[in-house]
Amino acid sequence: MVDQSLKAHHVSSRSAILRAILVLFATLGVIGGIFAPETAGINFDGLFGVLVLTMALTLLAIQTRSERLAGWLTVIGGIAAVSLVWGWHPHWGMPCLYALPVLVGMAVLGWGGSLVAALLASGLLAGAASGILAIPSLQGSLLIAAITIWGSLSVTALMTWQHDLIVTATLRDDELSRQSLSRARERQIELNQALKDLDLAHRELIRLTDLLTAAREAVESTRRAKEEFVANVSHELRTPLNMIIGFSDEIIERPEVYGRDLPPELIADISVIRRNSQQLASLVDDVLDLVEADTGFTRLSREWTTITEIVRDAVEAVRPFFERKGLTLTIESEHALPQLSCDPTRIRQVVLNLLSNAARFTEQGGAEIRIGRDGDNVVISVADSGPGMERAIVNRMFEPFQQADPSLRRRYGGTGLGLAISKRLVELHGGKIWIESQVSIGTTVSFSLPTEAPVAVGLPTSSRWFSPYHDFSYQIKNQPSAVDVSDSPPTIAVVDQGDALADILTHYMPDWQVTQLAGLQDIAHIPGAGGYRAVVVNDAPGDQGQATLPEMPPMDLTIPIVHCQVPRSADRTAQMGVSGYLIKPVHRNALIRAIENAAPGAQRVLVVDDDKDAQHLFGQMLGSGYEVAQANDGIEALDLMASWNPDIVLLDLLMPNLDGTAVLAVRAEDPALRRLPVVIVSAHDRRLEPIKSSAITLTRQGGLSARDLATAVEALASALPPRFAAPERLETPVP
Repeated sequence: MVDQSLKAHHVSSRSAILRAILVLFATLGVIGGIFAPETAGINFDGLFGVLVLTMALTLLAIQTRSERLAGWLTVIGGIAAVSLVWGWHPHWGMPCLYALPVLVGMAVLGWGGSLVAALLASGLLAGAASGILAIPSLQGSLLIAAITIWGSLSVTALMTWQHDLIVTATLRDDELSRQSLSRARERQIELNQALKDLDLAHRELIRLTDLLTAAREAVESTRRAKEEFVANVSHELRTPLNMIIGFSDEIIERPEVYGRDLPPELIADISVIRRNSQQLASLVDDVLDLVEADTGFTRLSREWTTITEIVRDAVEAVRPFFERKGLTLTIESEHALPQLSCDPTRIRQVVLNLLSNAARFTEQGGAEIRIGRDGDNVVISVADSGPGMERAIVNRMFEPFQQADPSLRRRYGGTGLGLAISKRLVELHGGKIWIESQVSIGTTVSFSLPTEAPVAVGLPTSSRWFSPYHDFSYQIKNQPSAVDVSDSPPTIAVVDQGDALADILTHYMPDWQVTQLAGLQDIAHIPGAGGYRAVVVNDAPGDQGQATLPEMPPMDLTIPIVHCQVPRSADRTAQMGVSGYLIKPVHRNALIRAIENAAPGAQRVLVVDDDKDAQHLFGQMLGSGYEVAQANDGIEALDLMASWNPDIVLLDLLMPNLDGTAVLAVRAEDPALRRLPVVIVSAHDRRLEPIKSSAITLTRQGGLSARDLATAVEALASALPPRFAAPERLETPVP
């Protein structure tokens, strides 16, 4: 492609040069013919001008038909013209004019034309030198003319070669530019198509975003339903179970209430009913534990303890189960195991689940518990000699309601929730749980717990002054320090009249050390070496129901001061203004004890519950020694409290029309009812309800800089992500 372009360039440029040379020859011919000097005889100069003009016009006419022929004739004509001029004017410098046809040949014909012109001119010079055209007076100029001819040829050839190189490079760059332009146009077309595709993808993304939003709302709705299930399942499922368990206890423990002796067979059947009801209640508790773990409601009460003690406690609890089946149960433990930061109750629950499964599915032999250390973890393994499982079954054993075989569930019992709950509890501690099993050999369930508690990342508790202008590079120590420096946990100071705030922070911040101060005046005496990271002040509302930010005394430390509003008392019954709180199912002894503690010597008891069965059960429990009245809702309860004058009220919280919370609110405003003792009897466990704080305020002596403000906002935004759940309804009234 470049060669063709170069050839076309040569043809075009040589045609233009030839035309220009012929026009120049014609102009010179006209000038020579007009301005030739007059002499006696023939006017050779004028005749030469006419010849040059005629030749130029003729060659212009020939050029229109054949460029190459016109070029050759121009070169030959130029040599002939120089020869005529040299013959007419035999001057010593005339032979040098042969260089002109050589240059013209290079310009209009290229290398070949210029070389032919140089050879013709050299031949004429050689002939002149040998006497063919001998001119004695010009013999010395022939050598100069030859040098001029071939020198012109050489210089012109070099210039033409360089010109061709430049033109070739230019044409190559031009070709590359054309190719790049072509590719750019193709890319432009592709880009336009991509933009169209992107626009379509954007529209599709908008549609998918809408679908995702709808799906997220559906997921949030499902999550809210799950949380509502956690809150309501206790009342919806436990209420009938409480009645069954309560009446069973009454029949078994006090059959004389019914006025006659009951058959032993009936007592045995009722014992079976109670046992199965308790098993069903245990299943409800397991489901609640599983849902709480999935929804993030499960909190760990960490403390430093020894895993061996937890395991031995669980072994003693299940040992009778093993002994009844004639199975062995042994413990093998390494010595000098480190203490663990864990929730002992939850880990004991895990061990109990594993031991219960081992006892349930093992018919011969027994189980062995092995406790050892693997690096930074303590590993507890429960190995049994049961039937074992295949790998496909092992992979799904940690899913809820899964067992090795549905037929095994009917044979051995169980709900299939123990391993699922154990897995979530172990993972909450930062550990792992796994199963190793072989058919007809046995199953080993192991779980690991980290020996190190999570370390809170923060500022050091103390520091040394150093000069920023001193070079410490030569003082770097490579050997470990001889002083035993242990990492102490970060510490916060709590200012509260009660212990509620300190209990909350201790429970939810297990890796921090909480120090409680008696009052605000003690803040000023916090030593600088105490290492306190923050001071948390409880500004809960006082007797007037309003919270005020107290004036802070001057401090030596510029540490954050956090104000919050947490109910003063950790006992929610005191906050509600009641004398006791019983959780269904309630045993008769616990009920009698609560009445005696709240109202010693009470005779008239008002039972407020919307469940007729619950009213009947409490009537059975209190039938001897108490006068009992029943109310179905809060409205009837308030009427009886004013007209019947009971000594004590047993109040349920969840009721139609007017619930227990509203009854307590009306009672608190009525001076005649304010001193009436009330004991809450509800299926709702108040300990599951989180303590609410209406606001927190962060301050620091000297104020917060822009960087401090941004850091605090970022930390709070990261710690409190947005929630999409509906606001939670509290059963416990806030004063």
